Amino acid sequence: ERNANPQASALCHLTIGWLHVEATDFERAASRAEETLNPIVEANPFSFFVGRTLLARAYIGLGNLPSARKHLDAIEQRIEIAGVPMESLIVPHYLLNCCDYWLEAGDLDQAQKAAARLHEVTVAAPDRPFLALSHNVMARAAMAAENSHSVRSHLSRAIAIARTARLPLAAWRVYATTARFYENSGEPEKAAKYRCR
Repeated sequence: ERNANPQASALCHLTIGWLHVEATDFERAASRAEETLNPIVEANPFSFFVGRTLLARAYIGLGNLPSARKHLDAIEQRIEIAGVPMESLIVPHYLLNCCDYWLEAGDLDQAQKAAARLHEVTVAAPDRPFLALSHNVMARAAMAAENSHSVRSHLSRAIAIARTARLPLAAWRVYATTARFYENSGEPEKAAKYRCR
């Protein structure tokens, strides 16, 4: 900020916003991103995509789906209408947001399509944290569809990836989904085990 470099300053603020969102402090994450983004900052495509993806994640976490949709729409317009490509680093975050958004909105078909796309993108890299998270969202979609065989299969793969690679960010989400699955299946001891993990 002292060197009057708004782009570098914005990326620092957005990174702090990501730390808040990963700590499930969605309100502060949204506030940080809203205060940071402006037309000058968003002229840089990287800052635009990072900021809007952060805002979508924060508003999904807050349960504010209309605001989340607004930011997802802005991202899609920038890609499809303006023809600006998204950096590969941001794509998994964006796709995970799409999965979470559609699951929260109750559109299982769209959630499954987004999860399949996330898996396709992450298996090719391979991006192990997001590969584990892709199986996690596929398990969540299968839970919504009441397909316990598919849930078990995806959770098994997600757990194996998270354990082998020691991925704490993915692991806590995978274990939380696993605990919820066992709780809903009437297996409280297994649910407690995964909650502890």
